[in-house]
Amino acid sequence: MSYQTNALGSKVIQILDQLVPKGPSIAVLINPANPNAVTDERDIREAAKAIGREISVAHANSGDGIDPAVFRVVRNGSSALVVTSDGFYFSQRDHFVQATARHGLPAIYFGREFVIAGGLVSYGTDLSDGYRQVGVYAGRVLKGENPGDLPVIQRNSNF
Repeated sequence: MSYQTNALGSKVIQILDQLVPKGPSIAVLINPANPNAVTDERDIREAAKAIGREISVAHANSGDGIDPAVFRVVRNGSSALVVTSDGFYFSQRDHFVQATARHGLPAIYFGREFVIAGGLVSYGTDLSDGYRQVGVYAGRVLKGENPGDLPVIQRNSNF
């Protein structure tokens, strides 16, 4: 099972540009401790440049860092926020949703759980379907299929 949670920067920027067409800059929140941080930032910068939008980067890697990061994004005049894929960010989804709502900051998240918590929009991999598919594969192996003969599944994103 292969997930593409960190390779979606271009589509995320396109969606956010359609939702919030005004404003010169989009902010991206990145956990600097995430191994994908440098790649995520590069991909999002390239996607924004391709559509003529500026990107500002904010960092948070602790619960105490979320509110100040969102405040800096607002103070710097960004018109919207991309919250990058990160396990810690997922655990703090309610905090993110509250912080962006408090400032009226449109944000796009990487998982539907953020929208369920009250966030504006998400675009990312359907993890629950992936977990279900893992169970299906486990069942196939337990019934005697050779794991090496099973195809790799790459899940598409959902909106």
